[in-house]
Amino acid sequence: MFRPADRQSPFAPDVIESVKWNILLGELGAKRAREITTRLEMFMRQTGGAPADFCVGISREPLLRGWSGHAVDLKDGNYVFSKADSAEMAYLVEKHFAEIVGTDTALVNAAGDSVYVYAYRKIWHTTSGDQLRS
Repeated sequence: MFRPADRQSPFAPDVIESVKWNILLGELGAKRAREITTRLEMFMRQTGGAPADFCVGISREPLLRGWSGHAVDLKDGNYVFSKADSAEMAYLVEKHFAEIVGTDTALVNAAGDSVYVYAYRKIWHTTSGDQLRS
């Protein structure tokens, strides 16, 4: 895949990805998807670590029972989430982090109406989940 040499961040969408988002989501939708990507990227940069140290997923609810399938401790602030404008947008952002950036993908409680995109730093007690998407 083509990656411009002047790319600012390994987390941010590249030129090809941005064009694809414009086509699929429209100009405003693509802008919002980039905002979500930037929010998750800032969390990852501030938390520290490589992309593989994080897990990104989508959910129907912002804090789905404390993401019990992932064993994320909501008290430690080791996570971030944003609401996408649509399930398609949420899926594209999640797919970007999994396929382009190299994060793990969460496999818990995602469905066709999942509009929240979340990320958390994997630590000894977290998991990517064991339930397949419906």
